[in-house]
Amino acid sequence: MSTVCYDGPSNFIDIVEKDGYFLIKNFFKREAVEKARAELKVILDKDEARRKKSDGPAVDSSVEFRSIYTKLMHTIWFPSLQSPGYLELTNDMFSSSVMKDFIRDLAGDNFRMRIDLIRRSSGENDWVDNFQLPHVWHRDTLGEFTFGIFFDDMPENGGGGTAVIPGTHWDTRDPRWDLMLGPEKNMTRKHHLGNRQLLTLPPEYVADAKLNQRVAKKANQKKVEIAGQMGDIYFFLNDTWHGRAPNVTDKRWMISRIGCFATEFPFKDDIPLPAGMQNLKGPMGEHFNRHQTPNIQTDTLLRRMAYKRKANMLTRMAAREKDKLLTRFYSQPDIAAAREAVLSSHNV
Repeated sequence: MSTVCYDGPSNFIDIVEKDGYFLIKNFFKREAVEKARAELKVILDKDEARRKKSDGPAVDSSVEFRSIYTKLMHTIWFPSLQSPGYLELTNDMFSSSVMKDFIRDLAGDNFRMRIDLIRRSSGENDWVDNFQLPHVWHRDTLGEFTFGIFFDDMPENGGGGTAVIPGTHWDTRDPRWDLMLGPEKNMTRKHHLGNRQLLTLPPEYVADAKLNQRVAKKANQKKVEIAGQMGDIYFFLNDTWHGRAPNVTDKRWMISRIGCFATEFPFKDDIPLPAGMQNLKGPMGEHFNRHQTPNIQTDTLLRRMAYKRKANMLTRMAAREKDKLLTRFYSQPDIAAAREAVLSSHNV
Protein backbone atom coordinates (compact mmCIF):
# COMPACT_ATOMS: atom_id res chain seq x y z
CA MET A 1 0.00 0.00 0.00
CA SER A 2 1.35 3.42 -0.95
CA THR A 3 2.57 5.88 1.66
CA VAL A 4 1.14 8.70 -0.49
CA CYS A 5 -2.28 9.98 0.56
CA TYR A 6 -2.50 13.20 -1.47
CA ASP A 7 -5.72 13.57 -3.44
CA GLY A 8 -5.92 17.25 -4.32
CA PRO A 9 -5.30 19.64 -7.23
CA SER A 10 -2.51 18.76 -9.63
CA ASN A 11 -1.72 22.07 -11.37
CA PHE A 12 1.76 22.24 -9.84
CA ILE A 13 3.49 22.93 -13.13
CA ASP A 14 1.56 26.22 -13.38
CA ILE A 15 2.62 27.16 -9.84
CA VAL A 16 6.27 26.37 -10.54
CA GLU A 17 6.22 28.20 -13.87
CA LYS A 18 5.09 31.34 -12.03
CA ASP A 19 6.93 31.08 -8.70
CA GLY A 20 9.75 28.55 -9.15
CA TYR A 21 8.65 26.35 -6.23
CA PHE A 22 5.71 24.56 -4.61
CA LEU A 23 4.66 23.23 -1.21
CA ILE A 24 2.20 20.30 -1.02
CA LYS A 25 0.48 19.74 2.29
CA ASN A 26 -0.35 16.22 3.54
CA PHE A 27 1.31 14.41 0.66
CA PHE A 28 2.37 11.39 2.75
CA LYS A 29 0.61 9.46 5.46
CA ARG A 30 1.99 10.80 8.71
CA GLU A 31 2.64 7.36 10.22
CA ALA A 32 4.85 6.47 7.25
CA VAL A 33 6.88 9.65 7.74
CA GLU A 34 7.20 8.94 11.46
CA LYS A 35 8.52 5.45 10.68
CA ALA A 36 11.15 6.81 8.29
CA ARG A 37 12.05 9.60 10.71
CA ALA A 38 12.80 7.10 13.47
CA GLU A 39 15.18 5.24 11.15
CA LEU A 40 16.86 8.45 10.00
CA LYS A 41 17.27 9.65 13.58
CA VAL A 42 19.17 6.48 14.46
CA ILE A 43 21.48 7.05 11.49
CA LEU A 44 22.13 10.69 12.42
CA ASP A 45 22.52 9.98 16.15
CA LYS A 46 25.03 7.19 15.52
CA ASP A 47 27.11 9.35 13.20
CA GLU A 48 26.92 12.34 15.54
CA ALA A 49 28.23 10.25 18.44
CA ARG A 50 31.11 9.13 16.24
CA ARG A 51 31.89 12.67 15.12
CA LYS A 52 31.89 14.01 18.68
CA LYS A 53 34.48 11.43 19.71
CA SER A 54 36.79 12.28 16.81
CA ASP A 55 38.48 15.50 15.85
CA GLY A 56 38.12 15.03 12.14
CA PRO A 57 37.29 17.51 9.38
CA ALA A 58 33.78 18.86 8.86
CA VAL A 59 33.49 16.84 5.66
CA ASP A 60 34.27 13.18 6.31
CA SER A 61 34.65 11.14 3.12
CA SER A 62 36.31 8.20 4.86
CA VAL A 63 32.97 6.56 5.64
CA GLU A 64 30.70 4.80 3.15
CA PHE A 65 28.13 7.61 3.17
CA ARG A 66 29.69 11.05 3.34
CA SER A 67 29.07 12.89 6.60
CA ILE A 68 29.20 16.68 6.93
CA TYR A 69 29.17 17.91 10.52
CA THR A 70 29.39 21.61 11.37
CA LYS A 71 28.22 23.81 14.23
CA LEU A 72 25.05 24.58 12.23
CA MET A 73 24.15 21.43 10.32
CA HIS A 74 24.64 17.67 10.22
CA THR A 75 24.21 16.08 6.79
CA ILE A 76 24.53 12.48 5.60
CA TRP A 77 24.42 11.50 1.96
CA PHE A 78 22.28 8.75 0.40
CA PRO A 79 19.77 7.86 3.12
CA SER A 80 17.94 5.92 0.39
CA LEU A 81 20.58 3.21 0.86
CA GLN A 82 20.34 3.25 4.66
CA SER A 83 16.67 3.64 5.62
CA PRO A 84 14.01 1.28 4.20
CA GLY A 85 11.24 3.58 5.41
CA TYR A 86 12.78 6.57 3.67
CA LEU A 87 13.30 4.60 0.45
CA GLU A 88 9.64 3.59 0.53
CA LEU A 89 8.57 7.25 0.84
CA THR A 90 10.75 8.45 -2.02
CA ASN A 91 9.86 5.59 -4.34
CA ASP A 92 6.16 6.14 -3.66
CA MET A 93 6.53 9.87 -4.29
CA PHE A 94 8.16 9.37 -7.68
CA SER A 95 5.70 6.59 -8.55
CA SER A 96 2.63 8.71 -7.81
CA SER A 97 0.69 9.88 -10.83
CA VAL A 98 0.67 13.51 -9.69
CA MET A 99 4.49 13.64 -9.49
CA LYS A 100 5.01 11.67 -12.70
CA ASP A 101 2.78 14.09 -14.59
CA PHE A 102 4.47 17.09 -12.98
CA ILE A 103 7.98 15.89 -13.83
CA ARG A 104 6.98 15.11 -17.41
CA ASP A 105 5.73 18.68 -17.87
CA LEU A 106 8.78 20.05 -16.09
CA ALA A 107 11.63 18.05 -17.57
CA GLY A 108 10.32 15.46 -20.02
CA ASP A 109 10.22 11.68 -19.95
CA ASN A 110 13.65 11.25 -18.37
CA PHE A 111 15.55 12.74 -15.47
CA ARG A 112 18.53 11.70 -13.40
CA MET A 113 19.32 12.10 -9.73
CA ARG A 114 22.55 13.60 -8.47
CA ILE A 115 22.15 13.07 -4.72
CA ASP A 116 19.76 12.46 -1.87
CA LEU A 117 20.60 13.53 1.67
CA ILE A 118 19.21 13.92 5.16
CA ARG A 119 20.14 16.94 7.24
CA ARG A 120 19.45 17.98 10.81
CA SER A 121 20.12 21.46 12.14
CA SER A 122 22.11 21.96 15.33
CA GLY A 123 19.63 24.41 16.87
CA GLU A 124 22.21 27.19 16.95
CA ASN A 125 20.87 30.64 16.07
CA ASP A 126 22.40 31.70 12.73
CA TRP A 127 20.36 34.81 11.94
CA VAL A 128 22.23 37.30 9.74
CA ASP A 129 19.85 40.19 9.02
CA ASN A 130 16.34 40.82 7.67
CA PHE A 131 17.32 39.83 4.13
CA GLN A 132 20.63 37.98 4.08
CA LEU A 133 20.86 34.27 4.85
CA PRO A 134 23.41 32.03 6.56
CA HIS A 135 23.58 30.23 3.20
CA VAL A 136 23.66 33.23 0.88
CA TRP A 137 21.19 33.89 -1.91
CA HIS A 138 22.37 32.04 -4.98
CA ARG A 139 21.30 29.93 -7.92
CA ASP A 140 22.71 26.67 -9.16
CA THR A 141 22.53 25.13 -12.62
CA LEU A 142 19.92 25.43 -15.37
CA GLY A 143 18.10 22.11 -15.68
CA GLU A 144 18.54 21.28 -11.98
CA PHE A 145 15.65 20.83 -9.53
CA THR A 146 15.18 19.65 -5.95
CA PHE A 147 12.51 17.83 -3.94
CA GLY A 148 12.34 18.07 -0.15
CA ILE A 149 10.53 16.08 2.55
CA PHE A 150 9.78 17.46 6.02
CA PHE A 151 10.42 15.13 8.95
CA ASP A 152 9.35 17.58 11.65
CA ASP A 153 6.50 20.01 12.21
CA MET A 154 8.36 23.21 11.41
CA PRO A 155 7.28 26.74 12.30
CA GLU A 156 6.16 29.01 9.46
CA ASN A 157 9.28 31.15 9.85
CA GLY A 158 12.64 30.91 11.52
CA GLY A 159 13.12 27.15 11.28
CA GLY A 160 15.99 27.17 8.81
CA GLY A 161 14.02 25.93 5.81
CA THR A 162 14.81 26.61 2.18
CA ALA A 163 14.16 30.24 1.30
CA VAL A 164 13.26 31.35 -2.23
CA ILE A 165 12.49 34.57 -4.07
CA PRO A 166 9.53 33.68 -6.28
CA GLY A 167 9.79 34.39 -9.98
CA THR A 168 13.56 34.85 -10.12
CA HIS A 169 14.00 31.71 -12.23
CA TRP A 170 13.01 33.87 -15.20
CA ASP A 171 15.86 36.35 -14.58
CA THR A 172 19.24 35.55 -16.13
CA ARG A 173 21.16 37.33 -13.38
CA ASP A 174 22.85 35.34 -10.63
CA PRO A 175 22.40 37.09 -7.25
CA ARG A 176 25.80 35.93 -5.99
CA TRP A 177 28.04 36.55 -9.00
CA ASP A 178 26.22 39.26 -11.00
CA LEU A 179 24.85 41.39 -8.15
CA MET A 180 25.78 42.64 -4.66
CA LEU A 181 22.72 42.39 -2.46
CA GLY A 182 24.13 42.45 1.06
CA PRO A 183 26.00 44.82 3.39
CA GLU A 184 29.06 42.54 3.26
CA LYS A 185 30.47 39.35 1.74
CA ASN A 186 29.51 40.37 -1.79
CA MET A 187 31.24 37.97 -4.18
CA THR A 188 33.29 39.20 -7.13
CA ARG A 189 33.62 36.48 -9.79
CA LYS A 190 33.67 32.68 -9.82
CA HIS A 191 37.28 32.43 -10.99
CA HIS A 192 38.35 34.13 -7.74
CA LEU A 193 37.16 31.19 -5.65
CA GLY A 194 39.99 30.16 -3.34
CA ASN A 195 41.52 33.64 -3.26
CA ARG A 196 40.36 35.53 -0.16
CA GLN A 197 41.93 38.78 -1.25
CA LEU A 198 39.85 38.89 -4.42
CA LEU A 199 36.72 36.90 -3.61
CA THR A 200 34.63 39.63 -1.94
CA LEU A 201 34.23 43.36 -2.43
CA PRO A 202 35.19 45.41 0.65
CA PRO A 203 32.11 46.72 2.55
CA GLU A 204 32.93 50.34 1.70
CA TYR A 205 31.80 49.73 -1.89
CA VAL A 206 28.24 48.90 -0.80
CA ALA A 207 27.29 52.57 -0.25
CA ASP A 208 27.73 53.19 -3.99
CA ALA A 209 25.62 50.19 -5.01
CA LYS A 210 22.29 52.04 -4.97
CA LEU A 211 20.66 50.01 -7.73
CA ASN A 212 21.69 46.75 -6.08
CA GLN A 213 20.13 47.99 -2.85
CA ARG A 214 16.88 48.51 -4.77
CA VAL A 215 17.06 44.93 -6.07
CA ALA A 216 17.64 43.66 -2.53
CA LYS A 217 14.71 45.69 -1.19
CA LYS A 218 12.32 44.33 -3.83
CA ALA A 219 13.58 40.78 -3.33
CA ASN A 220 13.19 41.07 0.44
CA GLN A 221 9.53 41.98 -0.01
CA LYS A 222 8.95 38.79 -2.01
CA LYS A 223 11.09 36.24 -0.14
CA VAL A 224 9.44 33.06 1.16
CA GLU A 225 10.69 30.50 3.65
CA ILE A 226 9.33 27.10 2.60
CA ALA A 227 8.18 25.45 5.83
CA GLY A 228 5.96 22.42 6.34
CA GLN A 229 4.79 19.68 8.62
CA MET A 230 5.50 15.96 8.71
CA GLY A 231 3.86 14.55 5.58
CA ASP A 232 4.40 17.70 3.50
CA ILE A 233 6.78 17.91 0.55
CA TYR A 234 8.26 20.80 -1.37
CA PHE A 235 10.02 21.47 -4.64
CA PHE A 236 12.09 24.27 -6.12
CA LEU A 237 13.95 24.98 -9.32
CA ASN A 238 17.62 25.44 -8.48
CA ASP A 239 17.67 28.40 -10.84
CA THR A 240 15.27 30.23 -8.52
CA TRP A 241 17.26 32.52 -6.20
CA HIS A 242 17.42 30.52 -3.00
CA GLY A 243 19.36 29.76 0.15
CA ARG A 244 18.82 28.43 3.65
CA ALA A 245 16.81 30.62 6.00
CA PRO A 246 18.14 31.14 9.55
CA ASN A 247 17.16 28.84 12.40
CA VAL A 248 16.19 31.02 15.37
CA THR A 249 14.14 28.40 17.25
CA ASP A 250 16.92 26.61 19.19
CA LYS A 251 15.45 23.35 17.85
CA ARG A 252 16.86 20.64 15.61
CA TRP A 253 14.80 20.23 12.46
CA MET A 254 15.15 17.33 10.03
CA ILE A 255 14.63 17.66 6.26
CA SER A 256 15.65 15.48 3.32
CA ARG A 257 16.55 16.70 -0.15
CA ILE A 258 16.76 14.96 -3.52
CA GLY A 259 18.65 16.75 -6.28
CA CYS A 260 17.79 16.02 -9.92
CA PHE A 261 18.56 17.10 -13.49
CA ALA A 262 16.69 16.91 -16.78
CA THR A 263 18.72 14.56 -18.98
CA GLU A 264 19.34 16.93 -21.91
CA PHE A 265 21.02 19.55 -19.70
CA PRO A 266 24.69 19.42 -18.61
CA PHE A 267 24.92 17.22 -15.53
CA LYS A 268 27.04 18.02 -12.46
CA ASP A 269 28.59 14.57 -12.25
CA ASP A 270 30.65 15.51 -9.21
CA ILE A 271 29.30 13.04 -6.64
CA PRO A 272 30.45 9.40 -6.87
CA LEU A 273 27.62 6.96 -6.29
CA PRO A 274 28.05 4.32 -3.56
CA ALA A 275 28.51 0.76 -4.77
CA GLY A 276 25.12 -0.27 -3.41
CA MET A 277 23.31 2.17 -5.68
CA GLN A 278 23.30 -0.35 -8.54
CA ASN A 279 21.04 -2.58 -6.43
CA LEU A 280 18.62 0.14 -5.35
CA LYS A 281 15.06 -0.73 -6.31
CA GLY A 282 12.23 1.38 -7.69
CA PRO A 283 12.32 4.87 -9.21
CA MET A 284 15.21 5.92 -6.95
CA GLY A 285 17.42 3.22 -8.40
CA GLU A 286 16.17 3.92 -11.92
CA HIS A 287 16.90 7.62 -11.80
CA PHE A 288 20.28 7.36 -10.09
CA ASN A 289 21.37 5.56 -13.25
CA ARG A 290 23.94 7.87 -14.85
CA HIS A 291 23.21 6.58 -18.36
CA GLN A 292 19.86 8.17 -19.09
CA THR A 293 18.35 8.92 -22.50
CA PRO A 294 18.37 12.66 -23.30
CA ASN A 295 14.89 14.18 -23.50
CA ILE A 296 13.63 15.26 -26.90
CA GLN A 297 10.50 17.12 -25.80
CA THR A 298 10.72 20.80 -26.68
CA ASP A 299 7.76 22.11 -24.68
CA THR A 300 8.91 21.40 -21.12
CA LEU A 301 9.16 24.19 -18.57
CA LEU A 302 12.92 23.81 -18.32
CA ARG A 303 13.27 24.11 -22.10
CA ARG A 304 11.11 27.25 -22.10
CA MET A 305 13.22 28.75 -19.33
CA ALA A 306 16.38 28.06 -21.30
CA TYR A 307 15.36 30.23 -24.23
CA LYS A 308 12.85 32.71 -22.76
CA ARG A 309 14.37 34.02 -19.54
CA LYS A 310 16.10 37.37 -19.53
CA ALA A 311 17.31 40.07 -17.15
CA ASN A 312 14.77 42.70 -16.22
CA MET A 313 15.74 46.36 -16.48
CA LEU A 314 16.59 46.80 -12.80
CA THR A 315 18.79 43.71 -12.45
CA ARG A 316 20.52 44.56 -15.75
CA MET A 317 21.37 48.05 -14.48
CA ALA A 318 22.39 46.67 -11.08
CA ALA A 319 24.77 44.22 -12.75
CA ARG A 320 26.37 47.07 -14.71
CA GLU A 321 26.70 49.01 -11.48
CA LYS A 322 28.57 46.10 -9.91
CA ASP A 323 30.83 45.87 -12.98
CA LYS A 324 31.85 49.51 -12.48
CA LEU A 325 32.55 48.95 -8.80
CA LEU A 326 34.61 45.88 -9.63
CA THR A 327 36.64 47.92 -12.10
CA ARG A 328 37.39 50.41 -9.34
CA PHE A 329 38.31 47.61 -6.93
CA TYR A 330 40.58 45.92 -9.48
CA SER A 331 42.42 49.20 -10.14
CA GLN A 332 44.07 49.15 -6.72
CA PRO A 333 47.74 48.18 -7.27
CA ASP A 334 47.86 45.21 -4.87
CA ILE A 335 44.51 43.90 -6.10
CA ALA A 336 45.52 44.36 -9.74
CA ALA A 337 48.64 42.25 -9.24
CA ALA A 338 46.77 39.48 -7.45
CA ARG A 339 44.04 39.52 -10.11
CA GLU A 340 46.53 39.26 -12.94
CA ALA A 341 48.02 36.14 -11.36
CA VAL A 342 44.57 34.55 -11.03
CA LEU A 343 43.56 35.40 -14.59
CA SER A 344 46.81 33.98 -15.94
CA SER A 345 46.31 30.72 -14.05
CA HIS A 346 42.76 30.42 -15.45
CA ASN A 347 43.69 31.62 -18.95
CA VAL A 348 40.95 34.25 -18.64
